[in-house]
Amino acid sequence: MPTPPKAVWFQLNAGGEEVEGKLRDHGIEVFLNSCIKVVHSLCRG
Repeated sequence: MPTPPKAVWFQLNAGGEEVEGKLRDHGIEVFLNSCIKVVHSLCRG
């Protein structure tokens, strides 16, 4: 059986709200309406 993901990332306006609760119930961290490039640039300063 495959290893479940630790997190799921939904890009801006990609939806995900309908499955967010189910993912969290399985211990998976959920990021909604976030842009990886923006967050990465904020982390780099």
